[in-house]
Amino acid sequence: MQWVISPLVPQHKPVHNETVSAQFRWSDLLSPSLANHDEVEERRHKLDEPNMVAVLRVAAVAGTRTRAQYLVRGVVTSLQATHGPSTHFYRRFVGK
Repeated sequence: MQWVISPLVPQHKPVHNETVSAQFRWSDLLSPSLANHDEVEERRHKLDEPNMVAVLRVAAVAGTRTRAQYLVRGVVTSLQATHGPSTHFYRRFVGK
């Protein structure tokens, strides 16, 4: 396993009455609605903390391809609890 972790580029904090809402409404197709006070405060609070981006690389070497896949699957299965809108797995096979 290999973790690659990096801080995100700092962003400017959103300003009330200028920030577009992240919540989708059909009416937003014509003109985007502004974020309410609570949504702006939540975004500002999140940006107060350090934000990171991370990648986990998992690889296995075994006598057979089936065994190597089994070893990788064990790690991926244990991490499935973290699956969400911004966390997901991509499978990429790497040759010898």
